[in-house]
Amino acid sequence: MTRAQSVRAIAFALLAGGLAAACQSDRSTAFEPVGVAAYNFNVVPGAANLPSGSAAISGDSVRLTMSGLRALSTGQYQFWVLGRDAANIDVPVQAFGTIMEFFLYADGTDPVTGDTIFSTDSTEISAVNIAGYAGSDDQLVTSVRVTIDSVADGTDPTTYHAVFVTLEASPATTPGAARFLWRRIGVGGGGSMLFGNFGGSDVINVTSPNDYLYGARGAGLGGARGAELSVDLTEVSRPPVGFYYRGYIVNAAGVGVVVDTARSVWSRDSTISRVSLYDADVNDLLPNIVGGDIRSLQIRNCATGGAVTNCQNTMTLPSDDTFSGQVSFQLKLEPKGGVAASPKKSISHAGGLPGIVTQ
Repeated sequence: MTRAQSVRAIAFALLAGGLAAACQSDRSTAFEPVGVAAYNFNVVPGAANLPSGSAAISGDSVRLTMSGLRALSTGQYQFWVLGRDAANIDVPVQAFGTIMEFFLYADGTDPVTGDTIFSTDSTEISAVNIAGYAGSDDQLVTSVRVTIDSVADGTDPTTYHAVFVTLEASPATTPGAARFLWRRIGVGGGGSMLFGNFGGSDVINVTSPNDYLYGARGAGLGGARGAELSVDLTEVSRPPVGFYYRGYIVNAAGVGVVVDTARSVWSRDSTISRVSLYDADVNDLLPNIVGGDIRSLQIRNCATGGAVTNCQNTMTLPSDDTFSGQVSFQLKLEPKGGVAASPKKSISHAGGLPGIVTQ
């Protein structure tokens, strides 16, 4: 075939393709999109009410004031102190304390704005020393205070190198791997607790090189298309041990509907396509896990009854006007074993839905 013949063949093929496309019933020209339009929105870090806390030394006790400890359906949060034996090996010891929750309550109305005025009060969860706390998803609960004044071996809790909190699937007498909140009181005294993966004793640094500190980072793009929602994020921080990512559609009252647990992005290779990243906290072999990063992840689902091809179609929203009345997409960093979504807690990333799909 000569060069001229080749050009004519290509031109004919393009024309034929354009004519075939133009004859499709759902569009009038080859340049119109197929099906309903997709409306995009940005998703950015917006950390809110993730686990945090502070430690204070008071006489022979260590007082922990913590927030963001979500309610658990199974298991509990437990408290520990960390020392070292004669061979300089870390020795964790179970700690016990009294527990008090602080909460907001309506205390009148602002005479100028008409807004409700809130004051703080407290309620005693346990007046006797216990080893665990179940957490809370009550929107009005702001923090919990644990006063640790005894440990399993009977020694002074303030003499240890560190104090830390774990997430346990069932009551434990030795700490599991989910050591997510801590303070090295031996070197730093009282102060802010750190959130991530506790790296063990360090008699020099308050923050050890062996620690993994969690910070919400990474960003991406979401799209709402008919009954479908899809969000792609890149360079997201890996969850601390005991936590995972899950996406929600949230209305103005903060009530969320589950979209899905984070998954790997679609790939022609079925072994790595749309794989659940529920265990990204502990499994280094999952797709797109590199060190402390998830290089890319996706949250995607379609409304129940939407019948969108190759979609789960399990999102409990109507198939028509799916996002009407909704406000935003939220990615939450949730504890494994947690109960239903907690309004306004555990948010790592968020993005407002386009007004054209929410009206």
